[in-house]
Amino acid sequence: MFCIRDEEVAKKIMKIRGFALDEVYQDEEVATVYKKIAKDEGLLRHCENVAVLSTMVGIGYGFNLAELIEIYVGALLHDAGKVKLNKKILYKVGVLTKDERAYTETHTTIGYKLLKNTSLSNVALEIIRSHHEKIDGSGYPCSLEKKEILIYTQIVTVCDMYEAMTSDRCYRKALSASKALEILEADNGINKVVLSLLQEGIVESSVDKTQEILFA
Repeated sequence: MFCIRDEEVAKKIMKIRGFALDEVYQDEEVATVYKKIAKDEGLLRHCENVAVLSTMVGIGYGFNLAELIEIYVGALLHDAGKVKLNKKILYKVGVLTKDERAYTETHTTIGYKLLKNTSLSNVALEIIRSHHEKIDGSGYPCSLEKKEILIYTQIVTVCDMYEAMTSDRCYRKALSASKALEILEADNGINKVVLSLLQEGIVESSVDKTQEILFA
């Protein structure tokens, strides 16, 4: 897994996390969805880690506090739609069929619909709906291109992919940080500036160390 290379950045992220959670709990509907995410330990860990990584990259871009909170909230809830999916398919061991893959991909629009009438900002909602879009138009659900995808969403996309690849999944063991970064470097659908900021800000670590530094 990872830890944040700069201790001061890690401390800043934890403060932003506090503000973001306050925002989540201020809206009963949003809080209910977050609590459902929290019931799935693996999903919660993934969402928390993506939020941390995305905020770190946002700091590298020089975003202001309000923007960083929006990034954290959006990333924290980016997979909210998965709480509505069939867990047998979502956590299937083995290769998904074409229909199963299409079914799991609906989590982006499901999450957006689930939260669109809440107090969440447009930025957070776009992150939820579009975090699987690619800047070359190869993503889903709308095959958007770079100019149509918010930079905040592009950040979460890269961090989501990195975190997923470097974590154990039911169908495979975690990849090393170097292997994950190699795969991302070859992906023409992601923002390479985001990737470089991600790579600069992290150092590979054990899960225990990550939890100690980031979520104490």
